[in-house]
Amino acid sequence: MHPLDAIDLYCERLGPGLWAEPVNALSNAGFIAAGWLAWRRLGPQAPGELRLLAALMALIGVGSFIFHTTARVATAYLDSGFIALYLVSFVCVWLARVQGVPWPRALWGAPGFVAFAALTSAAVLGLHIPALNSDVAMYVSAWLALLLMALTSLPRSRRVAIGLALTLACFTLSLTLRQIDLPLCGRWPLGTHFLWHLLNALALWCSLKALTHQPKRRAAPPR
Repeated sequence: MHPLDAIDLYCERLGPGLWAEPVNALSNAGFIAAGWLAWRRLGPQAPGELRLLAALMALIGVGSFIFHTTARVATAYLDSGFIALYLVSFVCVWLARVQGVPWPRALWGAPGFVAFAALTSAAVLGLHIPALNSDVAMYVSAWLALLLMALTSLPRSRRVAIGLALTLACFTLSLTLRQIDLPLCGRWPLGTHFLWHLLNALALWCSLKALTHQPKRRAAPPR
């Protein structure tokens, strides 16, 4: 497909117009609000990596707004690009803050997550289930990674693990609403994609909030 080709992926869009998805477009305010609230809550003394995640949260809203108004192949990549950037950044920050991995090594979490997502997506697509397309496969990878992070955070910090579990619960519900957007279109012309936006904004806020909890330091062994 050409980068400027128009695409129609969601129930609410009925034509090529700029405001053919007004609710889907405006519901991206949830991401911007979540990023702004997180930025304010963190304060100017917060670690730079946490403030980066708050900024990326807002940029997800900007990218998604541009996509849902223009609905072009190129802007779809912009939309998914900001999401992917948040995911790889989150993994690196989680490794450093929760697992105690030194920063130079924690940065390897980015290619590690990309490899994990590629393998998981290939396995999901290999099931040949029509509803599990490439977009869904990517989100399934994120869901599994989040589950693993929640489980492996528990020995380090119960509060971090609970925060990631809440993130996972929000993401599970939002992903379900994303998938029923088109099947319910005949009965509910507005669609459910805007709820995917709002619940994902909440999930992202919960994910960042989870990282603000410092794991308990283990006592030094007696000498």
